[in-house]
Parts: sequence; C-alpha cells; structure tokens
Amino acid sequence: ENFQFQKFENDKIFKENQDFIIGIDGIVLNLNLLKKAYGISSFFDLIIHLYQQKGSHFFDIFKGEFCGFLFDKTKKELYFFNNKTATKQIFYSQEKTEFIVSNSFHDVLDFKNENTLNENAVFDMLSFGGMLENKTFVNSVYKLLAGEYICFKNQNFSKEVYFDYNQIPISIFSKKDAIEKFDFAFKEINIGVEPSISITANSVKVTVNISWIENVPNSNIELIFTNITFRIGFLPNQSH
Repeated sequence: ENFQFQKFENDKIFKENQDFIIGIDGIVLNLNLLKKAYGISSFFDLIIHLYQQKGSHFFDIFKGEFCGFLFDKTKKELYFFNNKTATKQIFYSQEKTEFIVSNSFHDVLDFKNENTLNENAVFDMLSFGGMLENKTFVNSVYKLLAGEYICFKNQNFSKEVYFDYNQIPISIFSKKDAIEKFDFAFKEINIGVEPSISITANSVKVTVNISWIENVPNSNIELIFTNITFRIGFLPNQSH
C-alpha cells in the first residue's frame, strides 16, 4: 500500500497522452505563478508547453525540490532531471546493455548483479564530510550533479549541463577584499577565541570556540554564537 501526503499532490505527475509520458515527484514552489503567467491550469499541459517552447531545458524555470522525467514518443527522446541544487537526488548505473535511473538508491542497488564498496567515496566522506564529484558508496553507481540532466536519444546516453555554477561570480569582492571585510567584521564585535587543534593521518581538525553576544537593532533579541569547527582533509602522499 502506498501512503502519500495529500498536501502537495498537485505538484506530482505521472501522466501520459499520445505524444508524451511525464512524471514528476516533489514540490515546485512557483507552479501557481507559472500557471498564471502562461494561462495554463494543468501542470501536465504546462510542462508540454514549456518543453515545446524551451526544448530539453524546459524544467530550469521550476523552483523547488523535485525530480522527474519526460519521454517524447515522437522523437523517441527521454530526459531525466532534478532541481538545480540536486537536493532531490537521482542515481544511475549501467549493467552491460541495460541502464537504470531512479530517485531511489536502493532500487538501483537491487538492479545490479553485484555491489562493491567504493573506497574512494568512503575516504571522501571521512576526510571532507561528503563525497566528491558524482560518486556514491557503491562502485559504478553515480548521482546526478547539480545543474545536470540525463538524456537518451538516438540510442545513446549522455549527461548534459543546463545550469553551470562555475559561470556564477563567487563574490562581488576580490579575495583580498573579502578577507579584509571578514577581518573588520570580527574586530567590530567583542569576541573571545579559544582554538584547539587535533591532527590525524589524513586530516586536521580545528575547533574554534568563539563566543560573543550581538544585539539585534530595534529589538530585545540577543544572538549568541559559539563553537565553530573546521575540518581540513588531505589526500594521501603519492610517489611520483
């Protein structure tokens, strides 16, 4: 038996007509605004209109946490996508001539004939608190990265980029200006710092016990800040 929350049912789709099969799971926060802007009341019809107007990047206008797919029966093209930050994850793997894409990591594992631990991913998690690139804990199982989507057409699989975070300026300041502004901000408040450092074979952990009280203007609220931890991981030495 399948239990689902009723609140966001209108944001979920699994529907088919003579030209398309479309499925979306999650929450599209600007759905009502888009329906109003395009004068289309049906989410299914809205997706088709956006696809016909914008092409394979039709979903980049959605805001929220979602993942989904669109199959164009006429062109025999299939697209898998998720939100720009990839917080609604999609996993994929290839087993000989078969390919699986799912928002369930366990479904992908069940599909595979053999699952082995990805030791590099474990090292990333222990060193950096997260896995780098598109790795998962299992070899040959990958996750879709932020700003990417999967495309099947002409019997070929490819990953495409629809939103490139590398093209976004990191800051309006130079690195030097940013450091100076942080330094000035910390000097402006009454702050006490008590750092402690622990070193292991692969990383350095710096715990900085920072304590200060900052008054919020025009209110009786005081913000109390304390305990900030930085963990720096190092790759193992490699002989050249």
